[in-house]
Amino acid sequence: MSEVQIRSGHRVMLYTGASFARSYLGSKLAEFPLWVAHYGATTPMANSTWDKWATFQYSQTGKVAGISGNVDMNEMDIAFWHVITEVKRIEEDDEDMTKPLEYDADWKGDQLVLSLNGLFHKGC
Repeated sequence: MSEVQIRSGHRVMLYTGASFARSYLGSKLAEFPLWVAHYGATTPMANSTWDKWATFQYSQTGKVAGISGNVDMNEMDIAFWHVITEVKRIEEDDEDMTKPLEYDADWKGDQLVLSLNGLFHKGC
């Protein structure tokens, strides 16, 4: 995974099931954020490598308006979100509050797709 990160120039994340992470993955992978699937649980099972997860996939049968069929449902740890997006808190008296928000918007069929600093939000 380190080689993928070096060659791609992008941070990588490990996706796996909770039981597999607990049984087979060791400390050499602990430096990478964990995206763990554990359906039907309110929190994924603990394992000895990661003390917390970055993203938790809790369902593969979710429903989202406008999408037919099942959708994977995920929860992202807020601290991890801030790290990957590099979002800084803006105080009310911060001069950045007066700067206009920069974004791109485009209609794809009947959905508006917004891009804010490389983050994509569909159906807003």
